[in-house]
Amino acid sequence: MNQAYEPFLRTAADGKTKRHLSMASILGSLMALAMLLVGMLMPGTALAVGDDLQQTIDPNQQQGVGHVVLEQGHIDFGPTLATGKWKIQIHDDTGDVSYWRMPSDVVMHVNDKAIMPMPSGDTYSFIGEQPGTPLWVIPQTQNPDVVWVGWNTQEPRVMDQLQRGMTLSLDGVQGPGDLDVYLENGNMGAPQLVWTNKKPYPQNSWIEVNAHTHVNWIFHKQGVYKVKITASGDLKNGQHVSDTDTLRFAVGNATDPQTAFDAASNPDSAAAAADAAAQKAKQEAQKQQALAQQKEAAQAAALAKQDKAQTTLLIGVIVAFVALAILIIVLLVWIQGRRSKRAAMRAAELKLAAKSATPWAQTDAEPGAESGAEPDAKAKADDADVPSSGPEPGGDPAGPKPSNS
Repeated sequence: MNQAYEPFLRTAADGKTKRHLSMASILGSLMALAMLLVGMLMPGTALAVGDDLQQTIDPNQQQGVGHVVLEQGHIDFGPTLATGKWKIQIHDDTGDVSYWRMPSDVVMHVNDKAIMPMPSGDTYSFIGEQPGTPLWVIPQTQNPDVVWVGWNTQEPRVMDQLQRGMTLSLDGVQGPGDLDVYLENGNMGAPQLVWTNKKPYPQNSWIEVNAHTHVNWIFHKQGVYKVKITASGDLKNGQHVSDTDTLRFAVGNATDPQTAFDAASNPDSAAAAADAAAQKAKQEAQKQQALAQQKEAAQAAALAKQDKAQTTLLIGVIVAFVALAILIIVLLVWIQGRRSKRAAMRAAELKLAAKSATPWAQTDAEPGAESGAEPDAKAKADDADVPSSGPEPGGDPAGPKPSNS
């Protein structure tokens, strides 16, 4: 119904830095992926689509007089103190000059360009019509071909004297069909039903000071609708103020807006019709209350189930990534341990090999030294033990001389 996401220093000798960098990169990637998945799983907040509702009302805005039928353009109703007392008036901003007008002087004509079919699905089931049923809709987002109705608490004297805000109440609806007023919050949430003639009156809404709000108005049938409202609040001087008046809608091209003025001119008839409508609404409310409660319970159960499923999935994803991160860390530690163990074993082998190489070199050298010394000693020993068979050196080679005897 609405017409309207320090870098690490690296050195060749520092292996730990490389390992830390690798682990940090892996963990960082995992965290980024986990955050991305969480962002995909968590429902995001959509921005409301619509016209800018910022406005400033002239403190000297003129007071309009005489009956007017407003069929297009911007209209707000709300309390004013411009007349010297608290009074509900209509802010007519449909032309080049804006006016404050008394509700009894204004009929808002909702022409057939506002017709829209009832959608299918459960989102708008509170409207209570079959899919495809034509409805006259004043949308929350402005349709330039249809009167655009909202409310405000922006009259300068009201802003200056009202404490915090006011209570805006629906006191009754008289018309040929049902009326539903709801607000789309713009966050993909369910529509917020503000007013309906299918529930008991009064139906109260709190409106902050300096507020400007537009909603969706759904008229089920064409004809004249009179909507009774009350605006009440407390002024800063302690005075409690309240005013009740009636908004008048002529719905459909076949409805003569002047008949809405005529109906307004007979307060006794209007009061009787309002009482009858209120009685009918109370009877319908009892019938609709049980159905509404059942629907609300079913919607609450469905939302709770959906929230639980999303929470479970989110927890599962987080746990899975934490487990994966732990597994990768353990794997990296194990690989590093294996590398360290191999390096230690290799170092031990090299050390043992170096230690063993020294005795072998000494063994190879000592026999050579002994073979060069021992023959000399042996030769000397042999020379000392074996008698010489020849003449000693320097002796007579002929042997001993014979004795003279």
